[in-house]
Amino acid sequence: MGAEHKLTNPPNDWRESWAQVTISRLNQSFDKIIMIESFIHSDNTDHLIEALSECLKPGGSFILVDDHFQLYQVSQSEIQLFSEGWHAPNLLTYERLVEKLKEHDLALRTDVTLTQYMNIDREKNYTALIAEYSKENKSAEDLAEVKNQLGSYVLEKLYAENRAQYILSVFTKAE
Repeated sequence: MGAEHKLTNPPNDWRESWAQVTISRLNQSFDKIIMIESFIHSDNTDHLIEALSECLKPGGSFILVDDHFQLYQVSQSEIQLFSEGWHAPNLLTYERLVEKLKEHDLALRTDVTLTQYMNIDREKNYTALIAEYSKENKSAEDLAEVKNQLGSYVLEKLYAENRAQYILSVFTKAE
């Protein structure tokens, strides 16, 4: 699998058109932009990266805290369960994210892996838990909650197996 993953039919979202209008007004307005657990939920990461670069002043900092996956070690079914449950239509490897940000003059200054501070039960059998939870007969109104819970189980499983990392990264925009 490549460095990026996109769902075949990501949902259209009103936030994209709002963001396009707003970004043009915020050009080089910010010294710092902080995103915590939100980057992977963007419907259009390319547009988001471009917007971050446009909104930051030269020398400004972009601070990101989010989940990152070793996509070449994650099955398509795991990606699908996580993506649908957590509305994460565009997953990138950490390496590819750093490359894309660099293409927009945002260079990695430092990063710290925070996964070891998360409360993950490494002894839990997540594979069995996911299979059991998937089989339970749920009503249509519970579907969103079921998908969200399955996405959580997949993420915990990937953390427990060291196939996902929770990383704090600081990028600096070129002067």
